[in-house]
Amino acid sequence: MHKSQMDMFLKRAIFEKRIPFEIEQQPSKELTNALKELDYMETHLDEYKTYHDVDAMFKDILNM
Repeated sequence: MHKSQMDMFLKRAIFEKRIPFEIEQQPSKELTNALKELDYMETHLDEYKTYHDVDAMFKDILNM
């Protein structure tokens, strides 16, 4: 890439306050499923154990 091309790219990025092109990528099936699971978990908090203390969480997880 020539210096003038880089200058033009950077000027446009600064002017638009973003990269001057769109990135389109479909999320993977794994990511889509993880986001669905997260949405479910956030709306059904009563189905999951919660912790107010990291030490208690690790003690429970590690069965100590």
